[in-house]
Amino acid sequence: MQQVRNNDNLPVAHPQGIADKVDGLAGQIKKGLGLEKISESRTGGVNPLPCGNGADRREVRRTEPPSVNPYLKPWYVDYSPFMMTVNTWVSVQSKAEATAALVRLSDRLRRAGWQITSFAQPPGGTWQLRVMAPEKGYGAVLEAPIAGEGNEQRVGLDVSSPCFRHPDALPKK
Repeated sequence: MQQVRNNDNLPVAHPQGIADKVDGLAGQIKKGLGLEKISESRTGGVNPLPCGNGADRREVRRTEPPSVNPYLKPWYVDYSPFMMTVNTWVSVQSKAEATAALVRLSDRLRRAGWQITSFAQPPGGTWQLRVMAPEKGYGAVLEAPIAGEGNEQRVGLDVSSPCFRHPDALPKK
């Protein structure tokens, strides 16, 4: 989790816009895996997390609460600062397909302007691909192969945003 010394210096953004951006980046990555059929986690979705200096974290009272239970909205955040993440996985047929998908993805993302910060397999571990999006602060970590149910293999995917301040946490003028 990103640690920030002074939350007042963080950019201000509405959580819904950040959630949409992180979800879009996750979609771009899934497409870049180059798999014909994508079967993914049913629980994977956009989720907010607190970040920054916890001592400076503030509660936020939303000015326009959703008309349904607010916690059913993935972008609903009642604290500041926050970040958005997507934690999911994609099914593949074999360990070889999982590794080949990561190689394809690293090439495609590099051509699209992403920065590959690491692509390695620790001794006895799974392959890990770490990338930074063209827009500063957004990034992803992929890991494969990960054993699923039965003989299923998976590519794990975590995408995250940088820290932001919630606009409703700003002092009223």
